[in-house]
Amino acid sequence: MYYLNLLNNDIEFLSYLTHLELNLVLVLYFLLNYGYNQFAFTPLIEKGAVVGQCKVLKGQQEQVNLIAAEKLGSVHKKTEKGEITTEMQAESELIAPLKAGDKAGVAII
Repeated sequence: MYYLNLLNNDIEFLSYLTHLELNLVLVLYFLLNYGYNQFAFTPLIEKGAVVGQCKVLKGQQEQVNLIAAEKLGSVHKKTEKGEITTEMQAESELIAPLKAGDKAGVAII
């Protein structure tokens, strides 16, 4: 039987672990540390950012803004140096009626 003490905001959590559970915790600990030490996330497009415009046929407006539905970025090794490029592939024309959230293209990273 093993004891595991975790401190979180000055609150101590005490857990009793079997030998198998302790090995699993240690494997997960080393795996997460490896990931955090070897890889980095580079944000490229923030959620809600205007990423382009598109023509609208039969609409009240001639064109609409294209908005990123979610935050986009790249996970890469910290030792790799290079340029990260993004490309937008949007529909050439959209047909009204449109509503917020309709898919109008994709971002390629």
